[in-house]
Amino acid sequence: MYLVVADRATPASARSASASDKRQRAPLHRCGGRGYKETMRCVRLGRVLPLLAAAVASGVAARATPAAVQLSVSSATVAQAGDSGRICVALSTNGEEVAGTENRLVWDGSCATLPPPKSSCYPAGSHGKQLNWDFPPNTDFTMKALVLSLSDVDPIDDGVLYCCNFQGEAAAGSCCSITVVAPGASDSKGTAIKSVLGSSGSICTARSQGGGPIGRVDPGRPLGASNADPLAADARVAPGAGAVAPGGAAAPPAQVLQGGGAVAPTAAPEAAEAPGAV
Repeated sequence: MYLVVADRATPASARSASASDKRQRAPLHRCGGRGYKETMRCVRLGRVLPLLAAAVASGVAARATPAAVQLSVSSATVAQAGDSGRICVALSTNGEEVAGTENRLVWDGSCATLPPPKSSCYPAGSHGKQLNWDFPPNTDFTMKALVLSLSDVDPIDDGVLYCCNFQGEAAAGSCCSITVVAPGASDSKGTAIKSVLGSSGSICTARSQGGGPIGRVDPGRPLGASNADPLAADARVAPGAGAVAPGGAAAPPAQVLQGGGAVAPTAAPEAAEAPGAV
C-alpha cells in the first residue's frame, strides 16, 4: 500500500501564471453584474484605456524634449565665373532661447573664394549683435564666425545672422558647396545649448539662355583668373574696319572704285591699286 503525499508548495511559474490570470480577469470582475453587451464593452475599455494612457504619456514626453537649434546657410547664383554672390547664415531656434551663436563655414576652394577683407562678411538681420569672424590658423577654405554681444544678452529671434560675399568660380552650369560645420549656441546665461545642427548651401554659376556658358572660361587657365577677352580694348575690330595686320596696325578697308575696280588693303600706310583698277 502506497501513500501519496501532495506537495503543497506552489511552483513559482504557477504563481506567476495565476497572477497574470488575475490581471486579465480583473476587468471582468469590475464589470460584473451587467448585461452581456455592457459587460463586454466594459471589459474592452478596461483593457484599452491603459494602452491609451501609455501612448499619451509617451507623446507628452516627446513634446517635452526640445527640438534642435539650426544654423542654415543659403545659396546664390552668379551670372558668370568670377562674379560675387551673397551667402547668408540664418538661425532657427525652434523655441530655444539663443543669445549667441558660433560656426565655421567650409567651402570647396577649387570653385569659390572668400576675399580676405573684413568687409567681405557683415552682420545682417535685426538681432543687433556683433559679428566677429576670421580665418582660423592651420585650416584651408574655412572661416569662423561668432555672433554675440557682452552687453546685449537678449534672445535672438529666428532670422538671418550674417552674410558673406563669396566669389563664385565654378564652371557655367555647376555649383560649389558651402557648409556650416561645428555649429554652437548659448543662452542668455552663457550656458551652451546641447543640440545645434548645421546645413549646406552652394554658390552656382548660371548658364546662358542657349544652354552654354555665360562668358568664357578657358580650360587651361585657373578658375580664379580673369575671364576678360585677351584682346586689348584698343585692338578690337570696329565695325567696317579692316583686319588687324601682323604688326598690330589696322589696314584700311578696301575701297570700291567707279567702274568695278578696287583698291586692295595692305599693311603699308599707302594703299596700292589692285590689278585691273581703272
